[in-house]
Amino acid sequence: MPEAESDQSDIPAAEPVRAGSAILAGGQSRRMGSDKAGLELLGETFLQRIWRVLSGHFQPLIVVCRPDQQTSLQRMLARPGAAALPTVIVDRHSERGPLEGLATALEYLAEAGCERAAVSTCDAPLVQPQLLRWLASQLGTEREAIIPSDGKHLYGLTAAYRTAVWVKLRQLLERGERRIIDLPEHLATEIVTWDACRDVDPQLLSFLNANTPAEYRALCQQATAES
Repeated sequence: MPEAESDQSDIPAAEPVRAGSAILAGGQSRRMGSDKAGLELLGETFLQRIWRVLSGHFQPLIVVCRPDQQTSLQRMLARPGAAALPTVIVDRHSERGPLEGLATALEYLAEAGCERAAVSTCDAPLVQPQLLRWLASQLGTEREAIIPSDGKHLYGLTAAYRTAVWVKLRQLLERGERRIIDLPEHLATEIVTWDACRDVDPQLLSFLNANTPAEYRALCQQATAES
């Protein structure tokens, strides 16, 4: 069951911790009408921008996508002269939705030796690495998930997890569970308030996403105004 919501606004940002990170990019983008990973913002695609700002803060950094996206996303992220392609892995069962992507990411990162992971999505191109690092740093020994909330909604895909919970997520998927918002019922979860998140992401840019053309236009206008 979820722990009581905590207001940690007076707690300074924690020391950096070793954590991997995953960008979830396997959504169908039905409301947008085109793949959100390839939408452009200030001269970069959403995915390129997120990869750039998170690179150097997390090791490893991976992308999780549908099988039909893998080649195009690798090409999108490839840099001339790089020794290897970026790590882009595929969901086992894409039809299972974002919980499948999360389980796939955590399993991969656990096998890579990471105990903690920060996750984000390809439709939130203004994500701030300091927020994700802070969330990962809050994963104490008794916590399996750190999930932000605005008081009405949980942001389980801009969050941090113990990678070992991939086993529990697989069990949930096999039982037909699909809802990210139900994770606090199954994981030892701490809910952090937006006031706490503002200490490391004052404008809460990490939570601005685009699921529709109208939201995309609004996000572009805001990013342009702040650039």
